[in-house]
Amino acid sequence: MLKNELEILTTIQNRQVIAGQIAADLSSGFSEHLKASCDRVRDAWTAAAFSAESDTSIRRYFDFHFKFLSGLIMENDCDVLGELSDELYKLMDYLLHFYRVYIDQLQSAPRQYCAYRLRLNEPGNRDMLERLQKMSISLAFKTCLAKCLSPLYLELPADDLTIGALFYRERLVSELDCICRVPALLTDENLIALLIALNFNHLHFMDFLRERVMAALYGLPLAEREKRLLELSLAIPAHDSSNTLSFDSNWPSIGAMYKEWLNGYRALCNLGGRTTVPPGLPFAKLPLNISVKHLACMIRALYSSGFYGSVSLSAIFDHSAAVFVTKKQDQISADSLSNAYYSVDQSSAAKTIGIFDSASRVLRSCYFPG
Repeated sequence: MLKNELEILTTIQNRQVIAGQIAADLSSGFSEHLKASCDRVRDAWTAAAFSAESDTSIRRYFDFHFKFLSGLIMENDCDVLGELSDELYKLMDYLLHFYRVYIDQLQSAPRQYCAYRLRLNEPGNRDMLERLQKMSISLAFKTCLAKCLSPLYLELPADDLTIGALFYRERLVSELDCICRVPALLTDENLIALLIALNFNHLHFMDFLRERVMAALYGLPLAEREKRLLELSLAIPAHDSSNTLSFDSNWPSIGAMYKEWLNGYRALCNLGGRTTVPPGLPFAKLPLNISVKHLACMIRALYSSGFYGSVSLSAIFDHSAAVFVTKKQDQISADSLSNAYYSVDQSSAAKTIGIFDSASRVLRSCYFPG
């Protein structure tokens, strides 16, 4: 029968803490008793994993223990209960290393545990980041990696990390560390292929890929540009939908976003090479009473709801930049729209919802009075 194996740790915690202070009469055998109790928990977990219980029961069992252990960790002040907290962290390490497959990866990990993992891995993280900056990759790529990776591995994020996000970061740094140890393999192309394979769908990495392609195409004849864009698109491996590995689970895979941009840019290049613009008066752009952020948020809402049909995002960004100006910018670039699109925040979304609501109220009052 599967049961709460952590109850004994609750008993230890309650015995040793009185009104937030360590009891004065701690027994000399506290450490041994604590470690023995944790070892019994590990043995019980192993027995449960190999038991005849149903898969559903085992998943519920380990998910319960993750939640219960998270609660114990969050109740402890590491500065006061250092020894108990250390054992709880090690127990969580064991649980997530061996039985993570049974636990919902979208649950938040305790911030104390995330801070512990960051402290534990910080020396190796710093070493990897320093070696990346010394490798023979392009300066633009080094700048991109420093901008992307330094905040991930040198400071605790403001928002809670899910289990999946926490271990994705550790997997990413492990893979980067491996390739750093073989300098002959560390080229821009190999590193890009690795990050795409790891689904590093980070905004700055996507920006780097776009800028790299546009720089490589500069000055090439139309036919060469089309050929190069097609080659790059075909070289991106198809994303395995069963693979949940990603930097940000809220965004599409980096391969899908990159391929969509390449195909859209290729279509735009073809369009630009096959049409001529008749001479005439300068084109007057339409002034909008919103910011670029809110325009990008509107595009995202309309695109996601199917308003644009099969038109690619790249074509939408280029068209919008060509025909609109905003109240704060006389010139809009497709890149600035793209950046704003992929970094929509709650404030921009709230403002855009307000604009849509206002327009909806106008229609209701005109056509559905009373």
